[in-house]
Amino acid sequence: MTASPRLVLATTYPEPAALAIAGAAFARGQLAAVFTPFNPSQRLLAAARPLPKRLRRELDRRRLRGFAPVSVKQVATLRDLAQRAVRMLPRTQAIAQRLEDSMKDRFDRVVAQRLDRVECEAVIALQGSSEMTLRAASAAGRLGVLHLTDSHPAAKNRYLRELGGLPPGHPELVSEVVRAREERELDEAGLVLVPSRLVADQLAAAGVPRDRVDVEPRAVDVLEFSPASSAKVAARRDLRCLFVGQICHRKGVRFLLEAAGRLAGLPVTFTLVGPLRSPDLMRRLPENVTWKASLAHSEIAAEMRAADVLLLPSLEDAFGLVTLEAMASGLPVVVSDHCGSSELLADGAAGIVVPAADTEALANAVQLLLEEPQRRRAMGLEGRRRMVAGRTWEGYGHCVLDRIGRQSARRASAEVSFR
Repeated sequence: MTASPRLVLATTYPEPAALAIAGAAFARGQLAAVFTPFNPSQRLLAAARPLPKRLRRELDRRRLRGFAPVSVKQVATLRDLAQRAVRMLPRTQAIAQRLEDSMKDRFDRVVAQRLDRVECEAVIALQGSSEMTLRAASAAGRLGVLHLTDSHPAAKNRYLRELGGLPPGHPELVSEVVRAREERELDEAGLVLVPSRLVADQLAAAGVPRDRVDVEPRAVDVLEFSPASSAKVAARRDLRCLFVGQICHRKGVRFLLEAAGRLAGLPVTFTLVGPLRSPDLMRRLPENVTWKASLAHSEIAAEMRAADVLLLPSLEDAFGLVTLEAMASGLPVVVSDHCGSSELLADGAAGIVVPAADTEALANAVQLLLEEPQRRRAMGLEGRRRMVAGRTWEGYGHCVLDRIGRQSARRASAEVSFR
């Protein structure tokens, strides 16, 4: 095991992979601090019971669990609460995005100012909120680690324009200001963590040296996400297709709905679960499609146990964690070749990879799984087997922490040699 550096995590939301790394550092006694905009206390959560369920769920989701209270440093900001509240209202996504960008900018600035008060050797910060933090870490001789959750902004915009047909100024496109900031973050980082070769190739095309990029696929909790009983599965007569994610163009929802329309009349239903980001997509739903707003993790796990197939036809997706959650739930998955998780399905044994923005290919994949139930079940069993045999979030965190330790040691050695 590599000696672990003392670590700081700066995250604007409870991103599971970043928290797994911080959790590994905490278990080793090497976590210096976790900076976050808002970490509600148990007392606040208890007092929030009269609030609407969606708001209470959002508050609960923001709570960082598993860390000593002294480790969590709250960078309180009204902008964070405001943008989360605004997103729950209809036709306010552009306003919410501006509030979110403003919140990230202030969070980054405050964390950069506070780093000097924390003794550490490495700092992990999330994409889109880390330019000043990474610069401050580098100036202090610390390893600055950029944790990417999305594709390179230039690649994202290209796919959304070319495949999704989005016009200039569409809210889903990365703005020029945000694009420039994220590219400066890449310049400042001593190490860039990415979840797939798909993203690593995007960074290489943008000029980021490959020796500064570390690829590590995500993990899954196989206890929380587990299959339904075989009796329940055998009793189903229709094919239940599930989509989990933001209802937006980026996730390929338009092509999913088109495929659903083509399959009307067959015993196939489609359930979409996730927050509404592009309302224009939902104006005319096919009769075989239903939509549910954001659900808690336990509720999503239940939806997966009630489904037969997961669909993720994204136009661009750095990874697509729901793919692993579905596989752990015993579901075959149909994902696009623009999802990083498609790299785990190349042999076709646990799922089907279809071209992004190809309605016909998506509809054909669903019909194939409808007509071949034995193949469908075999894929689900193989997906579950792979997830059980794969890495847990705990294992993921320790693996990445070891790599950060090696990079930090190389950096320190190089500085000594230079002197």
